[in-house]
Formats: sequence, C-alpha cells, structure tokens
Amino acid sequence: MWGWNSFTPFFWYDSWGYRNPGRVYVYDDGKKDTIKLKPIHGSIGASYNLNSELGVWGTIGREIYVIAEFSKNNPKDISVFYPELTLDKVLPWEDRKLSNFQQQSTFSIGLGKKLNKFAGIHMMVGFGREKNNFRYFDEYFILSNNGEYSFPNYRLNKTTFKIGTLLNLSNKFNSKIDYDLSEGYISWGLGVKL
Repeated sequence: MWGWNSFTPFFWYDSWGYRNPGRVYVYDDGKKDTIKLKPIHGSIGASYNLNSELGVWGTIGREIYVIAEFSKNNPKDISVFYPELTLDKVLPWEDRKLSNFQQQSTFSIGLGKKLNKFAGIHMMVGFGREKNNFRYFDEYFILSNNGEYSFPNYRLNKTTFKIGTLLNLSNKFNSKIDYDLSEGYISWGLGVKL
C-alpha cells in the first residue's frame, strides 16, 4: 500500500492468491474492498498491402477499440539524384527513360467495434507523404557511374480513408483486412493478441 486512505492501487494478495489488476478501497473503519479491473485487450502485428508497402499495426480496447497502422514502401534506387534538374533540360538529351522512383509512407488511425467474439469492423483515416522522381539512363555515363540518374517529379501530402475488419483466428492470433477507399488497394495483416 502506498499510504493513501481512500484509494490504493497495487497488486492484491491474500490467502486466495493474487487478484490483480485491481483497486483496493480502504475505509475509515479499516474495512477494505477489492474491485477487479478488466485487463486491457489489444494486439500488435505486421501488414502488407497490394501497393507494396510493409507496415506495423496495433489495437487497444475491448468492445470499442482504437486501431493504428504505419506503412511504408522501401524501393531500391541506385540512381544519382539531381535536385535542380528538370524535365525540360533532360528531354533534348534523348536519354532512355526508366520507370519512376516512388516512395510513400502513411500513418493511419481509427476506431472499431467488435460485432461478436469472431470479428469487428473499423474505419481509419490516414495521413501520408508520396515522393516521385523521374529516372533516366545516360549511355555516356556522364551523370553517374552506372548511367542512372534521377530528378524530382512531384512530392505531395495525401489523406486516405480505410474500412476493414478484425478477425479472431485463435486465442493468440488475429488478422486484419483493410480496403483503402482513396487509393483502391487491399492490405492484410497478422497479429498477436496481448
């Protein structure tokens, strides 16, 4: 006990064993009441979406739960980047165009409600960034050692909206499936219950 007279949170132990987490109310006449608190439920997991992004997600709550996710793609770019170069300067060189380099990341947060012991539904709003660079190949290797160079195409901030479901697979595992209404892709995740 921490010495408070009316409210003392601690791990309660008596001849019946541990009864925690709980709150112990100590009254002026010396009597005590133990009120058991419900443990916090949640999960944590990894996800993948059809936009080639890997992510981590988590939930906290029982009937109503908060869900959050961070996802990011990690493309490999071996080109030399020139921030001041523009498309109107490159086109007269007649270099071969390569696929654009695109990097994006999104943080989503939302609320969900459990429908039954097997499933719940949720909605999330996401805030992200997207960077897109033009990539070209210089056959004379003037701008880079490997011939590939890149320069800015666009950068933007984006907002996305997702709807999804949380499925209980077992006592230890659950799964998350989301559909991004803004960008039109599906993501899937596997999680461990806490």
